[in-house]
Order: sequence, then structure tokens, then C-alpha cells
Amino acid sequence: MKTTDYFEIAKTIVPFVAVTISIIALIISQKNTQKQIRVNKLEEILEITSTLESYYSTLFLLTSDLMKLELSEDKKENVPKYIDLNGRIESFFTHVSNDKLQSQFSRLYVLSHAYLPNNNSVKLKILAYSHLFDAIILSLLHKDVCFLNTDFSEGIPKPKKLSLFAGSIQTDIIEEMNLGFDRLPDAHLIEYFKEDFKKDCGIL
Repeated sequence: MKTTDYFEIAKTIVPFVAVTISIIALIISQKNTQKQIRVNKLEEILEITSTLESYYSTLFLLTSDLMKLELSEDKKENVPKYIDLNGRIESFFTHVSNDKLQSQFSRLYVLSHAYLPNNNSVKLKILAYSHLFDAIILSLLHKDVCFLNTDFSEGIPKPKKLSLFAGSIQTDIIEEMNLGFDRLPDAHLIEYFKEDFKKDCGIL
């Protein structure tokens, strides 16, 4: 075979190889882009679940007081308590708008359905978590525990239990991200704060 023949073959093969490499690079880039989009959406789920958790202690106290007043038979005697509770509820919604909360519930619903597989329990956890908050907010807005009676007639979780449940969701979401990191246990942070942080900052 002549040298010119090799050049002709090379001129035919090189463009083909270049196109093939470009296609492979495009596929890899597209997969990376899709993965990054999913990671961003999972980060949003993490942020919303954490934000809702930060409200829960206040919501728990307000809801517990509303439930106690609803169960009480002496309505007249409880009028001052109703007035006080109403003021506390209004104060909460002054700082955290109902529109913002409803938007977060909607985002959790959409994001969990769009970016989490059905064969993973974390989707169910998130939907149940969102439903709990939605029922609590509706009860407080309308000053009526009927919104809780259907699914939470036994009561609502105590803050510590809810915090543990939220932590399990966050751990599951981090695993879904598949970035190679685990959620830092709260106990480790508390230990560091007590033993090292204060020394490092010169408090102790």
C-alpha cells in the first residue's frame, strides 16, 4: 500500500474519530449537567426541611395549647387563654408568613416527586413531614384542631422526636446526592462546641 493511501485512510478515519469523541463528550457533559441539577434540587429539599424544623418548637407549643383549650369544657374560663394564644399565633405569622410556608410545602411536594425514586422511603418521609406541618399551620390559622384530628388524633411529635426524624431525612438526602460525604451527627458538633470551640475562640 502506498503512503498516499495511508493518508487517504487517515483523512477518512480522523474526522470519524473526532465526531465520535465529540458525541461521547456531549453525552458525558449532559449526564453531569443532569446530575448537578438533581443535586441542586436535593440541596433545596435539605434547606426546606431544615428551615421547617427550626419553626417546630414554636409550632408545637402553640398547637399543644390550642389542643388543650379545645378539649377544655369551661370555655368562659379559658377566654383569657384564648386571647393570649391568639396573640402568640398572630405573632408567629407576622414573622413567618403563611404564603412562605405554603410555598415551601408545595416545593417539597414537587421536588420529592420529581427528583426522588418511588422505591426509596425518603420520598414518603418527606411527604409525611410536609403533611404534618401543613396540618399544623391550617389548625393555627383557623384556630381549629379539626385539621389535625383526621391524621393526628393521637397528637403531634415532640420537638426532639421530630428533630431526629428530620435528621434521618437529611441523612437520606445526602446519601441520594452520592457525593461521598455523610451528615455530621449533632453529638459531634455539641462535643466540639463544648470542648474545642470555646478554647479556640478564647472563651475558656
